[in-house]
Formats: sequence, structure tokens, C-alpha cells
Amino acid sequence: MSFAADRERAGGEAACVAALDHFIVLDGRMKDLVTAWQIRDAANQVFNDHSDAAYDASILERLANIHGGVVDLLNLLGTSSGE
Repeated sequence: MSFAADRERAGGEAACVAALDHFIVLDGRMKDLVTAWQIRDAANQVFNDHSDAAYDASILERLANIHGGVVDLLNLLGTSSGE
């Protein structure tokens, strides 16, 4: 199968661009989240020792929000591919 056929099966160029744009936003949010989980203050290289339960809970809440965005993306891809 060719790239063009895959693109059309996914809903065409506009659908592919929309899905990629959605993914890029999620990717950036996830990278920020992973950094925040590991390093509380990136500018001063203060590592997260996980002694602040409220801080860690806020990170987990952000992860739940990202999960919702991933579900939205998967639904978009499923809809555009006709599945």
C-alpha cells in the first residue's frame, strides 16, 4: 500500500494534518509532564524527591488530562479511518 493510499484511508490530507497537530500538542505536554515529575525546578536543577504529595498529585492530575487528549486523538483517528 502506498503512502497516498494510507493518507486517503485515514481521511485525507486535512485529517492527517489535524491528527498530527493534535499529537504535537500532546507530545509537548507529555514531555513537560515527565520533566516536572523528575525535576521540580528545571532552571535550578532541583530534582523532585517526591516528598511533596500535593505536587505529585498535581502531576498525576495533569497526566489524567493528557490521557483524555490521547483518547480524543485515538477517536479522531478511528473516525477518520472509518473504523
